[in-house]
This record gives sequence, structure tokens and C-alpha cells, in this order.
Amino acid sequence: MNSRLRALGGRINNIRASELPKEKTRSEIICNVHFLDGSVQSFKVNKQDTGQILLDMTYNQLGVTEKEYFGLQQNETSVDSPRWLEPNKPIRKQLKGGFPCTLRFRVRFFIPDPNTLQQEQTRHLFFLQLKTDIVEGRLSCPINSAVVLASYAVQ
Repeated sequence: MNSRLRALGGRINNIRASELPKEKTRSEIICNVHFLDGSVQSFKVNKQDTGQILLDMTYNQLGVTEKEYFGLQQNETSVDSPRWLEPNKPIRKQLKGGFPCTLRFRVRFFIPDPNTLQQEQTRHLFFLQLKTDIVEGRLSCPINSAVVLASYAVQ
């Protein structure tokens, strides 16, 4: 039967199922985030959520308090114009393509003096980002400087 009975003000009304308010179905998606230490974490979010929801989940996972320097980068199709997950836009409008989606947690804004960073965790993430960029060839580094940096990394 396509109708349901509802009591209103002591009367019983016959209502068709098509007249009932429709519940929004919130489709959940899986987003795999690759962190700077090489680990991967899967997060379940709704397509209608803004990017800030996923960003907050990643910040909480890492214990990051200086959030303004970091972001989630979409898989690079072009090295020249990387696309970042925008915090104020819905995820469904930003992530075109198949799901589960893959994002990279990266340093979005570098600062001239890393000593001004408040948290040790933030400095460590900056170090991991620079190390990854040098290893993957995004940053060029003279061999002498690379040896010095490697010695710091071992310490």
C-alpha cells in the first residue's frame, strides 16, 4: 500500500507516500589521504560536506594546531597548477572523478623563517615536505647541501 495513516488533531488522514517529506540521502564517500610520513589514512565523509570537514579530520589525525600552513592537494594531473581542496566549497563540487578519492596532505604555504613556527610537530611536517620535494625532484639541491641535509635527518 502506498499510503500511510497519520493522526492530526484527533483525526486520521490518509497520506500518500509521495506526499511525505523526503529524507535527504547523504551519500558517503571514502577519501584516502597520503601523509608526509608515507602513511595513508581513509576518511569517510559525506559528499555534501565542505572541504573543511575533511581538513579538520586530517588535522586531528596528526595533532596539528598550526593549520594555516597545510592543505589537501588533489592528485596532480599537472605539476604547474596543483589543485587544493577548498575549505568553503562542498566536496562533491571539487572532487571530480571516481571514488575513493586520493588526496595528499602537504605544506601549502611556506614561511621564510621556520624558527617562527610554534609547534615542533609543525616544524617536523615542514621538514618532511622539504625532504619529499628534494627526493621527488620538485626542489633542486646541490650535492654538498644534500649531504648536510642528510646528516641532519640522521641525527
